[in-house]
Amino acid sequence: MARRQASMASKPTGGRRRPTAIIPSVIWPTELQARWNVGDVTLWRWTRDGKIPQRDFKLGARLGWKRSTIEAFEAAGGSLKQQA
Repeated sequence: MARRQASMASKPTGGRRRPTAIIPSVIWPTELQARWNVGDVTLWRWTRDGKIPQRDFKLGARLGWKRSTIEAFEAAGGSLKQQA
């Protein structure tokens, strides 16, 4: 029993890597919430109502936006302060 515990303790735990580190050209909802200073429900509601672009990137079950999509939206005058 002690031998098994020792071998398990020496194995790396691994853990899940965050997709943000893998794909820097994607903006995940948590990053967009911080960028625009809004909550997750507000972000979801704006997406649902068409006030912001639909998510256009999928990695597994996670949905996000291509960085170019958000930057184009902001450059086109997508001011969320006026929409709130």
